[in-house]
Amino acid sequence: MLVVERHQKIIEQLEEKRIVRVSELSKKFSVTEETIRRDLEKLEKEGYLTRSHGGAVFNEMVKNQEIPFAEREITNISKKKLIAQMSVRYVEESDTILLDASSTAWYMAKILPNMPLTVVTN
Repeated sequence: MLVVERHQKIIEQLEEKRIVRVSELSKKFSVTEETIRRDLEKLEKEGYLTRSHGGAVFNEMVKNQEIPFAEREITNISKKKLIAQMSVRYVEESDTILLDASSTAWYMAKILPNMPLTVVTN
């Protein structure tokens, strides 16, 4: 598992449970407790959580902030690819389509057929 994936999973755990323990995360991700402590330190600097003895507490203030593209890109990949494949079926030659800055749209852009299209982006 990539570090960014582990960080995303830690954030998901925090959003769900509001509190996490270093020992539980260490077992869950099969990494050392020191690795988890470094992860929590980084996520604390980014404002996602507040560390406490043996764990961390979710920072409600970041709930509405956007997750960086690099993290969104590797979250729910199979679902995003499926949505992209289903969406591409509706694209016909000479269509005009709009693709936003989402990671799902990025997966769609990667598999668009080689045909005349107008693609509008933000």
